[in-house]
Amino acid sequence: MPVFNIATVNVEGTDLVMIILDAAFGAKSPQAQNEILMEFQNKAIAAGHKGHVIPVWSSAAGKINFMAPRNLHPFFNTITPQYIAENFRKQLIW
Repeated sequence: MPVFNIATVNVEGTDLVMIILDAAFGAKSPQAQNEILMEFQNKAIAAGHKGHVIPVWSSAAGKINFMAPRNLHPFFNTITPQYIAENFRKQLIW
């Protein structure tokens, strides 16, 4: 049974479900990333979460990476490991 840590937030009036993924996500092809993202979106909706699923992962250099609409980049550029530890307390399980 897969278990993923998530945070649900509202940024600039947009509901988001941020999900922590393994660093390997960043090395996948754009097509594979989109397929994974669609699966998470469907699972989040089925679990009763509203909003767009935004994957967040750490690079080998320790940088926080994400896939989000450009208008939300200023918010995501402020995310730190401390923010993740404090806010990613919910889980998405299936």
